[in-house]
Amino acid sequence: MPATVISSWTDLAKEVERLAPERMLFRGERTADRPLLPRAGREGNYNGAARKVPWSLDSERLALARFQREARPYLPSTIGSDWEWLAIAQHHGMSTRLLDWSESLLVAAYFAVESLDFEGAGAVIYGLSGLPEIDAFTHQRLIEWRIPDVAVRQHIKWMLNACAINEATLFPGIDGLSRHIGWLYKWDGL
Repeated sequence: MPATVISSWTDLAKEVERLAPERMLFRGERTADRPLLPRAGREGNYNGAARKVPWSLDSERLALARFQREARPYLPSTIGSDWEWLAIAQHHGMSTRLLDWSESLLVAAYFAVESLDFEGAGAVIYGLSGLPEIDAFTHQRLIEWRIPDVAVRQHIKWMLNACAINEATLFPGIDGLSRHIGWLYKWDGL
């Protein structure tokens, strides 16, 4: 299925309204030039590559074991499975084989437009229906929305901020708040 081009905030809002009754998951990516992969699978010598060597289960196990040892003082003692540990590690910036999805098209849009530094094919939002099982992300119900224009991405980011979808609300705490105020300060939007 060809990607739908989002040329304005209104285009995005129409998609939200159209898809509201659907049960879908969404993911926003800064660039449509790369395949849909978890961060641990993004290897290469290009800028922004999460890994310079191929992913392996052994290296992931070592990284997770180190994270578990060193993160314990900062976390509650109720964390059980390795999957929970991987999710927490990823949430705090560690590359894992997990791929985050959201039930909100607007949250996915935020992650697509978060950084305006990427050119190429522009940002992309993926939508997936027909759950619960996904096999290798070549699902027949995978939908794409592309946001190629930088000015449109910037406007969408401001509109999402007006809807309280920003770094401070998505990442509650002093770090998210600081990044959000830093973005506002950058654009004199205080």
